[in-house]
Amino acid sequence: MTVKQLSKIYYKHFSKLNGNEHIASVYGIEVILNLIAKYKPKNILELGLGIGSISYSIIDFLSTSNKDYNYYGTENNEFCLQVLPTNLKEKYDKINLFNEFKNIPTNLKFDFIIIDGSDKSLAQIKKSVSNRAIIFIEGYRIDQVNFIKSIFPKSIYTSVISDFKNPKHGPFDSDKWSGGGQLIFVNPSFQQKMHRFYLRLLTSFKYKITRKLR
Repeated sequence: MTVKQLSKIYYKHFSKLNGNEHIASVYGIEVILNLIAKYKPKNILELGLGIGSISYSIIDFLSTSNKDYNYYGTENNEFCLQVLPTNLKEKYDKINLFNEFKNIPTNLKFDFIIIDGSDKSLAQIKKSVSNRAIIFIEGYRIDQVNFIKSIFPKSIYTSVISDFKNPKHGPFDSDKWSGGGQLIFVNPSFQQKMHRFYLRLLTSFKYKITRKLR
């Protein structure tokens, strides 16, 4: 089964759950899984677990291909904390859960960080990344992008956007595009620079061509 097909399955599953208005988009899940498949991060951090759509998708995706990883997440919303064990089932035990970023040990270095919420202790991120870390910000949080770029002067960045609209069975408007995100390579390798170049071309093509045809 392809990443695109899996992303639709995960999204549909979480679309049926309470609190679904804050789940990741189909496209957001797809981008995240493609990045994980390509770069195989060992230490993964999700800031803002919500009701578990991203963490469930990643842990399930990795369950058959890669067991050599560590998953960390933050969440302080009472409703989300109550439903996460039920929504994730056995996958819940795979998560090292903290209320805030500042509570995570500073000696941990993350290869892949997903930001899907706000966190006042985000400045800690400077000390918490591995050498070639990747940061994905779900949605269009430009203030967070600018902040992260300011503390990583060598970083490179690109937006990524969908070229399809939200499914009708989900919580989001089916007349609108299925999300997007902001991708940051904090200290890019040559491979990452080439990947970013490709993604920028793809994003431009979607804006100028694909979206106008659909």
